[in-house]
Amino acid sequence: MPELTWPGKKLAQPSPASLITDSIIYPDGKGYPSAQPENRLILGDNLAVMSALLPEYEGRINLIYADPPFFTNRQFSARIGRGEDSRKPDEWELAEGYHDHWDDLDAYLDFLYQRLVVMHRLLAPNGTLYLHLDWHADAYARLLLDEFFGADEQGVTREGRGAAVGGIPHERIRGAQGPDLPEPLSRSLEEIG
Repeated sequence: MPELTWPGKKLAQPSPASLITDSIIYPDGKGYPSAQPENRLILGDNLAVMSALLPEYEGRINLIYADPPFFTNRQFSARIGRGEDSRKPDEWELAEGYHDHWDDLDAYLDFLYQRLVVMHRLLAPNGTLYLHLDWHADAYARLLLDEFFGADEQGVTREGRGAAVGGIPHERIRGAQGPDLPEPLSRSLEEIG
C-alpha cells in the first residue's frame, strides 16, 4: 500500500475536549422536558471534540462530511452583518475570518492526517466519509485516504465548477467508504446531486 510521508510524520495522542452541555433545545417544544436530545451541536476544536467522542461513538458513525482548510495560504473575511444585499458586496460588514495559513506543506499534511485518523476510527464499517477540498490539497488527501481505506475503497470524486476560475474544476469532494457498504459509493454521490 502506498504511503505519503513527510518530515516529522507521526500520530499524536490528541487531548480529548471536556464536553459540557450548555443548552438543550426542544424544537417546537416536542419532548419537553423528559425526552433525551437526539442530536448534538458541539463548538470546539474538531480534533479534541472527535477524540472526546471516541469512547461513545468509535466505529458507529455512518456519515462524516469534512470541509477542512484548503491549503490556500490566504486570510479570509467573514460577513457579520444581517440583511445585506448579496448583489452589493462593497456594502457588506466584514470581520477577520479564517486564516488558511501554514508554515509549509508538512504542517498542513500533519493537521489533516491527525484528523483523518480520528475520523476513520469513528466511522462505522458501513460508513462513508466525504472530504471537501480543492486542487491545493486534493492529491495529498487522496494518498492519505488510501492509507486508511485502501485504494480500492475510494473511487469517487465530484468536481465543482465556478465562474471564479473560468469554469475549470476547482473543488472536489473525495469519497471513501468502509468495506461493508453494499453499493458503490458513486451512486450515493449522484443521488445527492
